Amino acid sequence: MKKSIRLILAACALFMLNQASASAQNGQPQRPQRQHQQAVQPIDTTGVQTLTREAGGTYVINTTLLGYDFRGYRGPTPLEIRIKKNRVVSVTALRNNETPRYFAMVREQLLPFYNGKTVKELKRANVDAVTGATYSSNAVKENVRRGLEYYEQHK
Repeated sequence: MKKSIRLILAACALFMLNQASASAQNGQPQRPQRQHQQAVQPIDTTGVQTLTREAGGTYVINTTLLGYDFRGYRGPTPLEIRIKKNRVVSVTALRNNETPRYFAMVREQLLPFYNGKTVKELKRANVDAVTGATYSSNAVKENVRRGLEYYEQHK
């Protein structure tokens, strides 16, 4: 019986060494990828218009359909981008399934960054993510990028 236990322990040790060796092939240990949760509820896209123009000349871009495939931590992060005379008037987060505590940081720190800037400026801008809300920040930045691209193609 002692011999079989030793064989099992040796096999486990060999397996663990192989795993460690394989994960350090590039000189750095591999960390498991973080699996984030699926969206709690799907976002309703019924009747969504991607681009509308208001009477005063303000264009309103809704990124619900544009950014549906790019996810934040818990799902899509649609935005409403208002543009007047090629200048962003406001970026507002629409209903999403992000964690409220972390998404509040994005609302406070990232969304105001876009206000008042021209579309041309924002295409060249390198926007930093909000620390602690990286997935949500990246989703917002990608939604803004796609929204501005759509605006330029369809205005």
